Amino acid sequence: MRRGYGVVSSMISNMNDAPYNLSHCAFIIQEKDSSFSVIHSVSSDLSEIDGVQKQSINGFTRECVPGTIVVIRHKGGDPEVGHQIADAAKVYLADEILFDHHFDLSDSSTFYCSELIYRVYGDVFKKDCFPERLNTNHPTFLTFPAFMDSSKFDLIINHQGEQVGKYFGKK
Repeated sequence: MRRGYGVVSSMISNMNDAPYNLSHCAFIIQEKDSSFSVIHSVSSDLSEIDGVQKQSINGFTRECVPGTIVVIRHKGGDPEVGHQIADAAKVYLADEILFDHHFDLSDSSTFYCSELIYRVYGDVFKKDCFPERLNTNHPTFLTFPAFMDSSKFDLIINHQGEQVGKYFGKK
């Protein structure tokens, strides 16, 4: 996850109702040559491609506000689950799913960034992995607090210090 530049990033970060500074998320995948890329969904307002796309990890991090990177991993770090998650994300990449400009989780024909995460996790685990969103003011929108659940995710990298660390019992 990261915080991007611009008005839209500011709006998303402010909507999260959380003390950390995030506005975008992606899956990190390891390529056959051992390099890393990200699969994420981005609007054509910010990218040459509209929707699900692959980008180098260096390109992804260059587009972030310094000190805003947070990396989490599914709880336990099971390599087989990691491969299933990466493979499911690659399916949506191959399907060229467009960006969801309406930010509507109930419509599965287009995806915004955290909706891609939601759909991939649903495909891999065969259930809604983020039902807590139903108890928020935005039940059809998956916000970043969903990824701060230490019962579901391990914190791997935290450039935001205490703001994120406290969710994982770390400072």
